[in-house]
Amino acid sequence: MAIQKLCDSDPDNVQVEKWPLVYAIVLNWNRFDETKRCVESLLSSGYQNLKIVVVDNASADGSGGRLAEEVHGPEYILNDRNDGFARGCNIGISRALRDLECRYVLLINNDATLKESALHCAVGKAMSSSLIGIVGGKIMMAESSNQIWSVCGHLDLLRGQAIGRGTHQPDQGQFDQSVPVTFVTCALALVSRKALERAGLIPDEYFFGIEEWDFSLRTQRAGFELWYEPEFVAYHAGDGSHCNSDPKFVYNSYRNKLIFVNKYSSFIKWRLWLMIFEHFYARFVARGHLARMHRQNNPDVPALVYALKAAIRDHKLLGIRKLSEDDLFRFSAELERWRGDLPELEA
Repeated sequence: MAIQKLCDSDPDNVQVEKWPLVYAIVLNWNRFDETKRCVESLLSSGYQNLKIVVVDNASADGSGGRLAEEVHGPEYILNDRNDGFARGCNIGISRALRDLECRYVLLINNDATLKESALHCAVGKAMSSSLIGIVGGKIMMAESSNQIWSVCGHLDLLRGQAIGRGTHQPDQGQFDQSVPVTFVTCALALVSRKALERAGLIPDEYFFGIEEWDFSLRTQRAGFELWYEPEFVAYHAGDGSHCNSDPKFVYNSYRNKLIFVNKYSSFIKWRLWLMIFEHFYARFVARGHLARMHRQNNPDVPALVYALKAAIRDHKLLGIRKLSEDDLFRFSAELERWRGDLPELEA
């Protein structure tokens, strides 16, 4: 079968006698309907050699067990605790790698659906060069929407930031060329077995978010390339398992950011970066930035600033160590105490 027939943009016209085995890893947490739609899109993707592993991160609503009973086809792994995104996905990836026939692992968020034939396009791109470690794709807000959620991007280590391309732009064909990138979101990523064996699994110091920055960087430092493939299309509403304007999520995000920058900076660079971040950004920039970033959700900006300052404080105390759900629970309890004291502090 010629990949060109399925992917018009494929430049290499790769001929495939048998499609390589791909394992799709879907992480569920309290989202039965979204995960069901995701799995159904994978089952109808048209890819001839696909196995699906659904990892349930100790869902409190029973959705993991319900999926296993009602949605047939995938293999199910039911965790006894919520270990976050990276550690949850790694359980599924480890299962995939135990199958010696597995050549690629597809990471896809459970609130995303895959376009038919999209996986063929990603595999075709990955097979075009042994140097390609990760293929990312075009992620749209919704199937009925023309708005882009992500088309990969680049890492800026100086700022400690991933710079996304095309976010919230209308899709007018401006990202219809396959190009090398330095950042691929784990919301949609096809990863080669060789890259996983050489670079390792998804870094698990992070609870949720920013592990994809680290994973992208580590894969490149292991000698692999990252590519964007425009016909590798998925639809992703985003924020299915969290609210971006929740102070607990903001705390988590900043803790993760600090871990990432600390991990990949020299001692001197880290101390300088932290000083600027703490004494300039957190004091003078953060309030306006957080208000603009979350303006559609009517955020409690003082609580978001408090979350940022708590993240800095806790990272200075704890450094680079695995962030856990218990850390988030502790912060939530601290925030409630702070909110209780707030009227007295303002009086």
